[in-house]
Amino acid sequence: MKEKINALIDKLASKELTPGCRVILGGCLYEIHKRYDDEYLLCGEYPSDHIVLSGAELNRQIDNYHSKVIGHPILIGDVLKRMTGLMIDKPELGQQLLGYWCDCGFKNSFQQIVSDSGWAEYCCGVKPLVKTDPEYKCSGCSEQLKDPSAHALAEFLLDIFKS
Repeated sequence: MKEKINALIDKLASKELTPGCRVILGGCLYEIHKRYDDEYLLCGEYPSDHIVLSGAELNRQIDNYHSKVIGHPILIGDVLKRMTGLMIDKPELGQQLLGYWCDCGFKNSFQQIVSDSGWAEYCCGVKPLVKTDPEYKCSGCSEQLKDPSAHALAEFLLDIFKS
């Protein structure tokens, strides 16, 4: 399930290099803030990590093999906007999404909900895996979200955006 959720996040997160977009440059996570016409302030975890790049330099850095565009936080409004066509035939989907997201906190992005939940390894999808033998492997083992509300939201979104 972890791979499916990460693929869903990658699919839903806008990758437009505008303020709020998160990128990894040289192994460090930054959030883009616009400074001037063609200058971007990239804010790291600490103020000493902040850097300023031109648009061309930012694109060059992203093309570097140590870099990746993570994307913008996925908020409930972004998901509702993408569901608009589906809700014409099934208006209850919007209400269901609101219910699932409310259980996880309306202000939280989907990435934050997943991060706050954390992951647990489950065997055959029913119980936590207890590794008593280091050689033990089960073909039905998977990582799932620990928080039941986050898990329900993720399952709902995976069902809505399958493909």
